[in-house]
Order: sequence, then structure tokens, then C-alpha cells
Amino acid sequence: MKSCDAEQSFKYTRMTVPIFKKLVNKIPKISKQRRSDGISAEERIAVTLQFLSQGTSMQVLAWNFEIGHTTVHKIIHETCQAIWDVLRAYGSQSDGGIFRHSIFGKRLENDNLNIPKEAVLSGSNIKMPYFLVADEAFPLKQFIMRPYPGKNLSHPKKLFNCRLSRARQMIENSSGTMAHFKHYNKC
Repeated sequence: MKSCDAEQSFKYTRMTVPIFKKLVNKIPKISKQRRSDGISAEERIAVTLQFLSQGTSMQVLAWNFEIGHTTVHKIIHETCQAIWDVLRAYGSQSDGGIFRHSIFGKRLENDNLNIPKEAVLSGSNIKMPYFLVADEAFPLKQFIMRPYPGKNLSHPKKLFNCRLSRARQMIENSSGTMAHFKHYNKC
């Protein structure tokens, strides 16, 4: 992988070289392990990515990387398990915690994103701040609208939660539609 240019590397892994390096570093089980077979962490991850992203057969991978078919099978199995373990560790973090530690979350918290302070709602004279619509995993902040917690809520709070949930669904649906449009627009 190190000898490939950026374009060739992208064809093999379906990601840029910096992202590939970041992935290698995020999988300590693969990147820090000393192997007697001499196959680097980069090669292991490249083999696995080519198998997963392009459906390249294990035999073709064995020929391309000049390693045995059984070794390819073992590499893919071990690497997928290592990736799964890392993803499970990320999955144990709440969305709110991940957001709080992200660059975007920190900039939002520090009021460093150039977001307008407030605007008058159309058809009224009510001023409302701009905010993000979130679920219960997020903390209540001036810039985050989240549902009321608990089950025994008053009718107005239940109604608010229902409308907030509907807003979240509409946002998620429109994001999905935009993603599909972007995908089909490339074809």
C-alpha cells in the first residue's frame, strides 16, 4: 500500500490515504500486533477493505497480494473482528458524548460557528433562537432542543415530545432523501 499513489490507493480501499492511515491507527488490535508472517497492518486492512467494498474473491486477493488463500481468509476474519470490536466500543458511547467531544460540538458550545442568534418566526412577532433537534442522549443546552424525560408527563409535555419526535423524523427522512439523490446523481 505504501508504494501506491493516491489514486491507486483509493481504487483498492475506497478511501483517501489520510483516512486509510487514520483507520489503521484506530484498530490497535491490528496495527500494534507483531506478526510472524510479515504481513503489515496496512496490507491486512487493504485486503479486508477490498474484499468488503468490492467483493473481490479471496482467491483473487491471494494472487494480488501474493499470499495464500487460507491466509487471506484468516486476515479478513481477524480484521473484521478487530473493526467490529472498535465499532462496538464507539457504540457504547452516547451520541451526546460523541457530539460533545466533536469539533462541531466544541465550536457550537463556544459560540464559534457563526450561527445567527435569533429570528422572528414567519407570520408572528415571536423571536426564536436557532437550535438543533436532538433525542434524550443529548444534554439540554440553549442550542439543543430535546424531549422531556420520563413517562408520567403532563399533556403539554407529551404533546411537545410528540412534535419534537415528528420534527426529528422529518429531518432524518430528508437527510436520507438527499443522500439517495446525491448517490444517484453520480451515476
